[in-house]
Amino acid sequence: DRSKTAKQEEADHVLWYTEYWMHCLKCDGLEWSMSRLHRSLPVVDDTSQDGDTKRGYPRVFYWHITGSSYEYIEGNRKAISPGKQLFARREIGSRDFVPVVNVKKDDSGEDRLYASRHFEIGDAITFFSEYEEKKGVSILGGIHVREVKSPETCNAYLTSNRTLRSLQTIRRGDEITRTANSETIERMERIDRVVLCLDKMSVGRIGKEDLPGAGYLAHFADGTIEFAGPRHLLVCMLHAG
Repeated sequence: DRSKTAKQEEADHVLWYTEYWMHCLKCDGLEWSMSRLHRSLPVVDDTSQDGDTKRGYPRVFYWHITGSSYEYIEGNRKAISPGKQLFARREIGSRDFVPVVNVKKDDSGEDRLYASRHFEIGDAITFFSEYEEKKGVSILGGIHVREVKSPETCNAYLTSNRTLRSLQTIRRGDEITRTANSETIERMERIDRVVLCLDKMSVGRIGKEDLPGAGYLAHFADGTIEFAGPRHLLVCMLHAG
C-alpha cells in the first residue's frame, strides 16, 4: 500500500514475543485472529445451566468464567458477581495454561481489568486490537482497561502495535490502567522488536532494559546480550505494491 504514512511504516515492524500465546496470535495476524475468535471464543464456563461448560478450541488461551460467590462484610453476607480470568500458554511445547489477567466489577459496577500475576516494567500484558476497540467487544480483555487522564497515575501503555505493556511493577490483584494521552513512549515501542546482527547474521530481539544514554540491549537465542549499534539492524515488514 503506497499510501502508508511514515508513522504507519514505523509501526509495521517485526516483533518476537517471549510469551508464546502472544507470539502465535501476532504471527497469525492480530486483527484477523480477533475477528475469527470473536465468533468462537474459547471458554470454560462454570455458570452454564445446560452442562456444556466448554466452548471453542483453547489452542493458546481460554477464558474461565466463574459463578457468584459470597463474602461477609460486617456480619452481612454479600454476593460477589461472576468474573472471568484469562489463561494462556506462556511457553512453547508446554500444555500448562497459566493465569494472565482477570475481569471483575469495580465499586461502580463497571468491568475492569486486573493482573492475575506479577508484571515487571516493559512486560507484555495482553493485546488490545483495533477490532476489539471498534466493535466494543472483550476478546483478550483490553476493552476493560480503565483510561486515566494523568500519565503519572497509570501503570500500562498501549503500543502502536496494540500491545499493552507494563509501565511499572504490577502485582497480582492490581487494577491495570492506561493513559488516554497519545504521547509515544519510544522505549516501550522498541521492546521485543526483532534485530539482526550483521556480524554473525543471527536474529535477536530488543530487551526491556532501560539504559538512559546507553542505547538498548539486543538479546539472542544463544543467550548472548549485546549493546545495539551500527551493526544491528531492526527488522521491518515488507509490503508489496
